[in-house]
Amino acid sequence: MERRLNGTERKLTDAFNRILRGCPQIISKKRKLSVKAVEDEAGLGRNSAFHYEKLRAEIAETVASMYGAKLPRPAYSAGKSEDDLALRREIKKLKAENEELKLENGRQQQESDKLSSQLATLGHHYKLLQKEHENNKNLLKQANDEIAEFKRARLVAINER
Repeated sequence: MERRLNGTERKLTDAFNRILRGCPQIISKKRKLSVKAVEDEAGLGRNSAFHYEKLRAEIAETVASMYGAKLPRPAYSAGKSEDDLALRREIKKLKAENEELKLENGRQQQESDKLSSQLATLGHHYKLLQKEHENNKNLLKQANDEIAEFKRARLVAINER
């Protein structure tokens, strides 16, 4: 059972057949066969044949046989091949992994900032403790000097008696 053609497809098919028979009504007989020539002969706008892949392939085959030209490469079928699907899955997986790594990087950056702040605070406390230690050493030395002076003074006082 043959499928019915819609209006645009019928116009394109009729125009293609007229050109093949050598009796186009709109375009010149000398014009080279192309999809654009068929669209013009059909009285349709540019890219009217875009959705009719079978018709475009038939025109391309006819052009190749008439002019000895190479057949055009098949149109890219977006997402249809297994390789393309595998690549899309891989891209999706890598994008998800990239997002996870960005989040982890953010968490580690926050942790690094927190630890840097704590380290700076500890460094400040260490310097304060060093100063306090030096001060205590000086006080201890003064106290020891005073004790030694006191003992010497007492010894002298005992000896004088």
